[in-house]
Amino acid sequence: MKPNKEISALIEVIKAFLNDDEMSLSQETFKDVDWVKFEKAVNYHSIRPIVFDTLKKAKTSIPEDLKDRLEIFSFQQAISHLNNSVELKRILKTLKNSNIKVKSFKGVVYQNALYANSMRESGDIDLLIRPSDLEKTLDILLKDGYSFSVKTKGLPLNEFVTELLAAEEQYEFPLFKDSHHIDLHWDIHYGFLPYKTPKDFILNLENETKEIFWIMLNHHGGKEFWLKLKNVTDFALFVRINRERFDWASVLQKSEEFQMKTVLLNGFYLLRNIFHQPIPEVIERALKRHRYNALYQTFNYWNKSKLWSTPMPRFNYELILLKSQDIGFRRINYFKAIYTAYTKPNPIEARRFIDFPEKYHFLNFLSKVFSYLIKKTFGIK
Repeated sequence: MKPNKEISALIEVIKAFLNDDEMSLSQETFKDVDWVKFEKAVNYHSIRPIVFDTLKKAKTSIPEDLKDRLEIFSFQQAISHLNNSVELKRILKTLKNSNIKVKSFKGVVYQNALYANSMRESGDIDLLIRPSDLEKTLDILLKDGYSFSVKTKGLPLNEFVTELLAAEEQYEFPLFKDSHHIDLHWDIHYGFLPYKTPKDFILNLENETKEIFWIMLNHHGGKEFWLKLKNVTDFALFVRINRERFDWASVLQKSEEFQMKTVLLNGFYLLRNIFHQPIPEVIERALKRHRYNALYQTFNYWNKSKLWSTPMPRFNYELILLKSQDIGFRRINYFKAIYTAYTKPNPIEARRFIDFPEKYHFLNFLSKVFSYLIKKTFGIK
């Protein structure tokens, strides 16, 4: 399995963007590309502004209607970034004045730190807090005018938060106000994933560069396994900026301690072998002993360009997850963790067809799985 024509063309666009070498692109790069499939891939991989800016600088000929859509989206993204920047600054000040320890990540942070020559595609504001501050933070945001996008079943806020924190598959909560969307996180990824990153490790970091890296590794690598080209581009830009001044030996050591060394080296493998980017010497040595077991499936996922929220992409996602773990990972333990998480009804999940009393673990697990499969297969809300 190799990247198809559309993904191969996208990879060349990203390489040109990363290398500031738009003139390396030619019409030959896009020979036999299906533009409908190309646009679908660009949308899924969330790199519309990069593609627009790079193709414009390269003076590449693309269908006019596609060019117009990319240009309009890029303009809207610039406005969204400015709006989110102002709102983020205000919200951070409000929360910090209430003695809530909070970090912002992705979105505005990555744009400002990594993207000097283009807009990064994003739409929401991501905040990370301690679980113990969830109720207080939600109360502040509600009083600020934000609203929940899900029903709370009539529960008082404190009881709703208790149920939310007890749901092991839940680690974020969405809130909305006018054009703003906040994803409020109390963890970076699902609690049942087999990593050992200490709960307060990221919140206790006092260096923004380290914050960006460790959140990126946990989210882009540990949760999403480099399955979006935007995530690979983020990583490539971070490495380009910090290749000579970051303690990569310490990163290797900590990633092994956190059981994330495989996803780290997978990311570097893609940078070196697919995007032809220079990487730190200590990482180069580690890659000589590394095997990317999920490379075939990763290419297939890029080619399909479908999110893991439907059954077949989810199956492929789980297969990649299983192939991307460190030595010592036991599948049976992961399946047990999934089973435990799914036996507990989640207060904000899509409604199951049947909710059994909590003591009936197996029946609740089956109800969760069957409800998911049927709803996603037949498009039932």
